[in-house]
Amino acid sequence: MPTLGKDVTLEDTQQNAKALYDCFMKAQSDPVDRTVVVPKGHIFTSMPVDLINMKDITFTIDGVLETSPYNLDWPTFESTSDGNNHGVLPFFHIVDSENFNING
Repeated sequence: MPTLGKDVTLEDTQQNAKALYDCFMKAQSDPVDRTVVVPKGHIFTSMPVDLINMKDITFTIDGVLETSPYNLDWPTFESTSDGNNHGVLPFFHIVDSENFNING
């Protein structure tokens, strides 16, 4: 959901995170087109995206990708057995991946 100057809602930022994740999953399963693009002229505001086992992916940011302004709703790491959180999730968390390229 590009914001294009309108006020972004919490739901917009959550849907954008899911849509971005889905785009990475589609690229990961495609044998040829392994590129995810934020198109020029669009502004996307998102919650965190957690990516695991990505291989040979190119992420091109031609537009604007920004973090959600809903700080109080930002997801945190799972609590430990003592009930303490260990901080907020990073905007992009990419683990166990090879050849993940970010352009833009």
